[in-house]
Amino acid sequence: MLGNPQIVLLDEPTSGMDPVTRRLVWSNVSEAIREKRSVLLTSHSMAECDLLCSRLAIMVNGQLCCIGSPQYLKHKFGAGFTVTIRMVENAQDWKQTIKFFITHFPMASLKAHHYNIVEFSLPSKQTSLSSVFQFLETNSGEFGILDFSVSQTTLDQVFVNFARQQSDESALQAAQETTADASTATKKNGFISNEVSAVNIHSPNLLLPADGTCCLNCEATRF
Repeated sequence: MLGNPQIVLLDEPTSGMDPVTRRLVWSNVSEAIREKRSVLLTSHSMAECDLLCSRLAIMVNGQLCCIGSPQYLKHKFGAGFTVTIRMVENAQDWKQTIKFFITHFPMASLKAHHYNIVEFSLPSKQTSLSSVFQFLETNSGEFGILDFSVSQTTLDQVFVNFARQQSDESALQAAQETTADASTATKKNGFISNEVSAVNIHSPNLLLPADGTCCLNCEATRF
């Protein structure tokens, strides 16, 4: 940052820092951005990216998965909204609250339940936020709801979705390669599994002579 360069390159600028120092670095980077300087940084902190970046790219296993503004990525690749409900501490009917909420919003799924706090996940395309707010306001007294919040998918969740997708694709590719290797090894051993199965099914009592040849004048391998 010294010398006021027009282009600033930062690699994990806040890695290993305490919260106070981290915020100081964020403040300095934000100041550089306000001064119309270009800042290019890498980070594993999605909160840092959301705070500092006007455009960001997500890479998984060295592959570029997406690029755009934080808001665009949340909307395009996010999983919808998270509804957090905090009920009174002595609420005995939290199960009824969960059942009633899911009945009213069939696309909702229970995300977490900790003591008197319940979290639901709602898909963005099938959800009307106005109906969610109206439902919670109308039934807050009946179910002992102290307060609630509706938040958008975080960048962390977007990153996790890409990482999980990449992991699934890698596992599928590995399984396909293993199957291909096994098939190649089978053919090299002189037989094909499907043909052997057919022989076993149609000739269950077929016996091979000691020299390994059968009555059909074909070569067979013992296994």
